[in-house]
Amino acid sequence: RANGTPWLSDVMLTSIDQAIERYQRIAQRGGWRPIPAGRTIRPGDDDERIPAIKQRLRATGDLGSSDYYFESLSLDDSVERAVRNYQRRNGLRVTGRVDRGTLVAMNISAAERLEQLRLNRRRIVELMSPRVEDRYVLVNVPAFELEAVEHYEVKQRHRVIVGREGRETPELKGQIK
Repeated sequence: RANGTPWLSDVMLTSIDQAIERYQRIAQRGGWRPIPAGRTIRPGDDDERIPAIKQRLRATGDLGSSDYYFESLSLDDSVERAVRNYQRRNGLRVTGRVDRGTLVAMNISAAERLEQLRLNRRRIVELMSPRVEDRYVLVNVPAFELEAVEHYEVKQRHRVIVGREGRETPELKGQIK
């Protein structure tokens, strides 16, 4: 995230609420079908999975609708831009390629994504209770990110290394003096 809005903010809660509403509608419509695994698809490549990728990108609004009856099998400029947007929104490395990490993220079902959003909303509300301090440091483990916040604005943001399977990062809350 490039802006100064901290994770622990009403703005973030509003954004999550909007995402929850959007994913509820997507899940009610049946979500999307999984995209088969395979080799990395690069801009300009032709691949039989492209129509499924386009359908997936359209479901979340990353790619506009098409007026064509037949779907192209090419990862063209418009699909590349949509993939880049999807990668950016989901905290993935922005390459424009449909690689293994991008496919894994795309294959998370709408229902699973909805549950993730609800869980994260509960976590943010819990961390904001009883009151957010004027200055604090927050480590967002899943995002590998640290935020140093002062006067409700992110002053510094850094990438961090977190635990791994078998050596999970502990949850803690404390004061820095």
